Amino acid sequence: MDLKIKDVAEILQVSEKTIYRWIKEKAIPVYHINHQYRFVRAEINDWIRNNRVRVPLQEVSETASDKPVCLKDLIKKGGIYYKIEGKDREECLRSSLSLILFPPDVSRDKALSYLLEREALMSTGIGNGIAFPHSRKILFPRVEDELVSICFLNEPLAFGSLDGVPVHSLIYVFSSSLQHHVEIMAKLAYLCREESFLRLLSAQAPRGEILNWIDSREKSWLPEK
Repeated sequence: MDLKIKDVAEILQVSEKTIYRWIKEKAIPVYHINHQYRFVRAEINDWIRNNRVRVPLQEVSETASDKPVCLKDLIKKGGIYYKIEGKDREECLRSSLSLILFPPDVSRDKALSYLLEREALMSTGIGNGIAFPHSRKILFPRVEDELVSICFLNEPLAFGSLDGVPVHSLIYVFSSSLQHHVEIMAKLAYLCREESFLRLLSAQAPRGEILNWIDSREKSWLPEK
């Protein structure tokens, strides 16, 4: 969800008033998040093509046919795991990676080295006991292999987070493109501002409860029909 009202108005070369009218008429794909309207570039590009809207060619990305990500589906695929053991960051990463279902042509050792390389630059701990381990390189090049995994540590671990709070939850993001990576991380960041989601993670709630909550939250982002 990388576009705002003014961005879409510039792309389509119309006024912001026109964009608001299209939203009211439910004529354009949009999400309502934290009392603000947000758009997914891939959806806008598809909308442009389907409606034969004429815009400057450079505004249409190469990934125009991409579909927006669904966190619930990605987490169902990636799994939710409990009681991850490890006395340090590397051990916890290795233990959790051993549980995640990887494509047969992707090496877990390579994934671990990329994750550690990223952690060496700066901790992926975002605060409130949560970290987002991820690679700076694309590990899963096929969109059908994308996944998000939630791994709960058996014991909280010092992770170098800015708030100093030990990490109890690792949320892995394995995406097939930079665009999807940004979209997934943006959605997760919104969830991690919700007290109810933070409580679910802190309590290491059951899988079904977590997935149902995420499904409900994602549906609330869609405009009313």
